[in-house]
Amino acid sequence: MNFLLSFILIFCSCFHAFSQSALLDSYTQSELNELKQVNIADYELLSYAIENALEFGEYFESKHSNLEHVNNDISPETASFTDFRFKIKNQNQYYVWENQQKIIIVKSFWVLRNEQKIKR
Repeated sequence: MNFLLSFILIFCSCFHAFSQSALLDSYTQSELNELKQVNIADYELLSYAIENALEFGEYFESKHSNLEHVNNDISPETASFTDFRFKIKNQNQYYVWENQQKIIIVKSFWVLRNEQKIKR
């Protein structure tokens, strides 16, 4: 029993360290510290967002020409918002992923929070 509990604690601390290091691609350490102090729920939601914040859509030049363009050689299956150095905001964000010819939708805190509630 003690071994299992120890294993779970080590696993959780490793996951937290991984999440923290991934978040440092988009946020400074001081931004993360401030978020922990001001809104711990949003800070914890960022760990969920690493794997769930991006959606992709079809790109139409006539419809999406005014969006900001970004590039990254990562696969859409493994892409995270931190790979593009995006920050989660209070509203959805939209970008054109040039080399994939897709639209990137970065979900807002509100959308992520509601998704997480539904998954529970």
